[in-house]
Amino acid sequence: MESRNGLDSNELRKKRRQRLRRKRQQQILRRTILLVALVFAALFGLVTLVGNQKGDASREDQVEIASADPPSYTKEETEEETEAAETAQTSQPVKEEEAEKAEAEKEDAEKEKAQEKTEDEEKEDEEEAEAKETSAKDLPERSDDAAFFAEGYSPKSYKKTKPIEDEDIISSYIVLIDAETNRIEAARNATTVMNPASMTKVLTLLVCSEQIENMKKKVKMTQSANDYAFVTESNAAGLEVGEKLSALDMLYCTILPSGADAAVSLAEYVSGSQEAFVDLMNQKVRDLGRDETAHFSNCVGIYDEDLHCTVIDMAMIMKAALEDKLCRKVLSAHTYTTGPSKVHPDGIFMSNLFLRRIEDYDDDFGVVQSAKTGYVEKAGSCAVSYCITNSGKRYILVTGNSTGSWNCIYDHVNIYARYTK
Repeated sequence: MESRNGLDSNELRKKRRQRLRRKRQQQILRRTILLVALVFAALFGLVTLVGNQKGDASREDQVEIASADPPSYTKEETEEETEAAETAQTSQPVKEEEAEKAEAEKEDAEKEKAQEKTEDEEKEDEEEAEAKETSAKDLPERSDDAAFFAEGYSPKSYKKTKPIEDEDIISSYIVLIDAETNRIEAARNATTVMNPASMTKVLTLLVCSEQIENMKKKVKMTQSANDYAFVTESNAAGLEVGEKLSALDMLYCTILPSGADAAVSLAEYVSGSQEAFVDLMNQKVRDLGRDETAHFSNCVGIYDEDLHCTVIDMAMIMKAALEDKLCRKVLSAHTYTTGPSKVHPDGIFMSNLFLRRIEDYDDDFGVVQSAKTGYVEKAGSCAVSYCITNSGKRYILVTGNSTGSWNCIYDHVNIYARYTK
């Protein structure tokens, strides 16, 4: 997080420590000088005392010597006593002056300490206020579509909900939801759990959008992400190990070519591991109230018994993503080219094939705005899409277990044409 003067919090703390260190060094130097002065004064007094004791011993030794004239030692004694008295008189003001100086320095030090504390507290207050401001500012921005959507993520059937029985519509699992009312307009096996395959990456995109504050930050393609994509025979965006792209570019690599390499790299960037990231995914599912039937075990959509949801669950995940301005933009891109990297100086060009193919058919009913496909052998071809019809109505459609990518597209064309307004 950057502060108002352009420094991050680590640099601010470093500068504050340096300033405190300099002040402590100055205080130590002043105290050392004072201590040396006090020691010197004490030594001087001790020498004077020893001299007096020697003078007393000399007088005792010579007490029997009588003379009309004052003995010589008396004169010496008088001179020593006078000198000692003068020294005592001289040293006393010095001691008092040093004591006053020490007291003044102590007061100054206390004032400095209090001022430092006040400055630190003010700085902490400023940083806290700035953090709150940044936190509020960095919350995912809502898309324009969100203003048209019904609240909540619990769509309901109603008396006009139509069962989809058309033989030429192949998908085994279907739900068509009016996003403006949250009503289920048409359905087939909509409450049966299924494997969402790479539609999973819509949730991966949504969690990343909420967790990554600065989309310009570089994300490195990791060896573990490369290995995961290779072992699972997943789609890849063509990244090379060690290659760095912005987080935003990585999101496009995750959605358009359905890159498992980018998805896992993002998961590790956000949470340190894919497993920790999956915890965030399932927490988001709970936040949406879809955890009764939806659960995720990886961020890619690889087939797993613990990775499942209904088409209704996926429609509501898509709805939440469409409410996020960044997710809406990524899911709506027909093509995209990443920024340059050392490995790809011209960037990586990619396409959303579903959107590019369906645009040849959607004029009859409206425009399919956003989409994400998926495929695994045990789940067939599936897709989630968002359409604004010619009448201005907004619908979310999810299909699962079709017999191919083109048949999946035809299912979406036919359902939108027959079951929307």
